[in-house]
Amino acid sequence: MRAKQKHLGLSSIVLVLAGLSLLWPMLAAADLPKPFKAIYEVRKAGLKLGRIEVTLEYEAGIYTYKKVSETRGLAALFVNEKVSETSIGLVEDDTLRLVEYHYHQQRGKKQADRSIKLTKDGYAIETYKGNETRYRIIPGTLDRSSVEIALMRDANLNNKRTEYPVAEKWKLRTYRFINQGLKSVEVPAGTFQCIEYHVDRATKNRSTDLCIAPDLDNIPVYAVHTEKGTSFQMVLLRYTPLPE
Repeated sequence: MRAKQKHLGLSSIVLVLAGLSLLWPMLAAADLPKPFKAIYEVRKAGLKLGRIEVTLEYEAGIYTYKKVSETRGLAALFVNEKVSETSIGLVEDDTLRLVEYHYHQQRGKKQADRSIKLTKDGYAIETYKGNETRYRIIPGTLDRSSVEIALMRDANLNNKRTEYPVAEKWKLRTYRFINQGLKSVEVPAGTFQCIEYHVDRATKNRSTDLCIAPDLDNIPVYAVHTEKGTSFQMVLLRYTPLPE
């Protein structure tokens, strides 16, 4: 279980992050990022460890946000692993509302699945290894993937501290981000003037910082995650706008 959690932190380095000084009950559709596809590379000490593909699409009043990460390079020689995360929600009355989240991990011949479904009466039903856990949530609750859309929507220099309610691993959590100001970042996709955010965590054993680019509709272009003295970087390789 601990090994899986460590991998989640790395493959999800795209953003296990987000927040705002208020708990936003919904995401305003007019301010959502436009559909896109982004390819990232995960590195450790200059070595290529994996690749992450992120897509955001809207169709018939439904949004789909999907992330697929898999080992590459030397890492693939030791561990053949692929993780997919999908967040689905409804666009209604100019708002975006989370409906369900799905996680699938394949590590060699072993597989693991987790899902979260939100009910209309204010509960999250989380399923893992065939067992269901039901717990109370609040309006505007997101999952660990869709919170990234919220950050893309809300990020600007005036938001110094942002936070969001997130359903994750059998409980309602709060994701908090602290605005660190402007920073110039050079990645394979180009050089960008970014807004840097630090993830505010209770533990000091893990830290995550990311940079999002206003010129690319506020998508992340760089992130660094440090855990137990080891750092991993995520850099943007390609960004492609998709048809609206």
